[in-house]
Amino acid sequence: MNEKISLILKNKGPIRTVGVIGMGYVGIPAAVLFAHSDKFSKVIGFQRNSSSSGYKIEMLNRGELPLKGEEPGLEEMLSDVVRRGKLSCSSDFSRIAECDAVTLAIQTPFLDPKDLIPDFSALEEGIRQAGRYISPGTLVVLESTITPGTTEGFAKTILEKESGLIAGEDFALAHAPERVMVGRLLRNIQEHDRIVGGINKSSTRRAVELYSPILTLGSIIPMTATAAEVTKTAENTIRDLQISAANQLALYCEAMGINFYDVRTGIDSLKGEGITRAMLWPGAGVGGHCLTKDTYHLERGVHIAGVEPLDFPEGKESLFVLARQINDFMPAHMFTLLSKGLSRVGKEVKGAKIALLGWSFLANTDDARNTPAEPFLE
Repeated sequence: MNEKISLILKNKGPIRTVGVIGMGYVGIPAAVLFAHSDKFSKVIGFQRNSSSSGYKIEMLNRGELPLKGEEPGLEEMLSDVVRRGKLSCSSDFSRIAECDAVTLAIQTPFLDPKDLIPDFSALEEGIRQAGRYISPGTLVVLESTITPGTTEGFAKTILEKESGLIAGEDFALAHAPERVMVGRLLRNIQEHDRIVGGINKSSTRRAVELYSPILTLGSIIPMTATAAEVTKTAENTIRDLQISAANQLALYCEAMGINFYDVRTGIDSLKGEGITRAMLWPGAGVGGHCLTKDTYHLERGVHIAGVEPLDFPEGKESLFVLARQINDFMPAHMFTLLSKGLSRVGKEVKGAKIALLGWSFLANTDDARNTPAEPFLE
């Protein structure tokens, strides 16, 4: 345990003012829940006043939710905490200096999955803004899904350079990945267990102090920062793998002229102590911001955070990457099925009138990021 940071945090006292950088699907509900807690006196949401997202600032300060789609309880809670003066939104990042803790919830997409290089430009700017204004004893938490090794490497380096302070000695640094799904943002934050990983024990303990008050059913699961990064990227990678297994089996069943759903029912019937063969359903592809990219974060993390060479079958492709490719293939397969269906009634795709029902990757949301409907249409 670092005695310097422990003493600084003890003298600073409990977290009272929280800053949340990034007012999107993750940052807004987090900021609202922090403001709703009686453990915190004030919450400041930070948002760039850009042409594409600057409108959120005025809306949030009026207590209006800039997110579309159904988010039960969020707009009502937002209106309440704004009315009571607990939450405000600002483009003035110098106000980070007012905060005891700062979280960052900024997208981390891949420009091209083939080169495994994520676009951290927006996250980097957010980290730099935080670094410029933090003071001794501030807690900085990355909530964005990031490549394993980012907190201890990329983020730590930038924060130390901008602040002139040392992470783990002068300020606390942790990763606490979001685990939310659109349409149930508040519920997910409150009820899901929260992974919290600091770069040292003092950082972890300070991050636990921040997140404990906003959990209702969920528990805190403490670990190291890199373990937290792997946990988040791996849980989505495993989900993608499970979907790909159902999709590949469905393709096999089609090729053999049998009903996948009969096979799935049979597989799912094998139950007993220590036995599970439950399968997901096949589909037209995988969409959303998380599952479509987190496999590549995990793959890159082996190289970024690896302390030993990876012992893996020589010349063989990653199972996780293959699963991603299978799921990416499904819109093309759906087009094949469409073409065959039209052919059976004597028609061709060209000139046919086709209704495409559903554009977002999930029901009751406006979130159409990486929707499988788009490659199908193309």
